[in-house]
Amino acid sequence: MRKKAEKSVRKLPYERLAEFLEIPADQTARIPVFVIRGKREIEVEGCTGILEYEPARIVLAVGKEGDRFTVAGRGLSLEDFSRGNLFVRGEIACARFGAAADGEGEGA
Repeated sequence: MRKKAEKSVRKLPYERLAEFLEIPADQTARIPVFVIRGKREIEVEGCTGILEYEPARIVLAVGKEGDRFTVAGRGLSLEDFSRGNLFVRGEIACARFGAAADGEGEGA
């Protein structure tokens, strides 16, 4: 009797790289990570650009092409920008993540 060969699950390139480097896969997949600390600070990992920067609204390009992270509030500022990581600080009222096509930039 022949044993059926187990189907091998094909890994994505970033998964193979992460396995080889022994690091979490999200660090090689351009997956943004957001750490919210109360209403005064958000740490953003995986920022690829600053699209809007005003004291009441900050829009960041994150992760894959077209993904955006929007923060609204008062007295907002960007700090410690290095290697795709930064902090949004100020009085944070709202944070939103989504693609540019979901109504972003239309007075949202």
